[in-house]
Amino acid sequence: MAIYFDSLTQKHIDFIRAQKMFFIGSCAGGRNVNISPKGGIPLCILGADMLAYLDLYGSNNRTAEDIAEGSPVTVMFCSFDATPLILRLFCIGEIMKPSDAGFDVLFAHWDGIDITKVRQIFLLKICKVQSSCGYGVPIVLGWYGERKLFAVRLVAYLNSPLPVVAAKIKDMVKKMFYV
Repeated sequence: MAIYFDSLTQKHIDFIRAQKMFFIGSCAGGRNVNISPKGGIPLCILGADMLAYLDLYGSNNRTAEDIAEGSPVTVMFCSFDATPLILRLFCIGEIMKPSDAGFDVLFAHWDGIDITKVRQIFLLKICKVQSSCGYGVPIVLGWYGERKLFAVRLVAYLNSPLPVVAAKIKDMVKKMFYV
């Protein structure tokens, strides 16, 4: 079940900092929704209701185009390990180019990044935060260990009161994954 917050909590901030990747989505001008996976360069959390993302030169600039046209931006994090959670940040964005006043102060948050590789910084004002269970997100086994992790999580979930069918699924999972 989704739970809404007006801003980030410390638990949300800790979760964000632990993620290896996130997704950013935007849509403006009647175009298709643009969703891009991001990672490698962390977001900078500037407060409970503000974050910044360093945008490097790449294949296209669609998120910036959408922000310039007034599109809201959604940033989504999801856990790919044994602790399921999906966190969505509904934001309004602003673009800061290297030539803009204040860019250097904001850019200082990213130590060791070559400024010649930077196209812009997205400054994102968080309007609403949504968390949800994340049980539908698969565990990425290459990152987090053995495949048994999935079985252990599923068996624990199925231990909750469910119909007889759940007991059969639980037994099948135990046999498949040797739990």
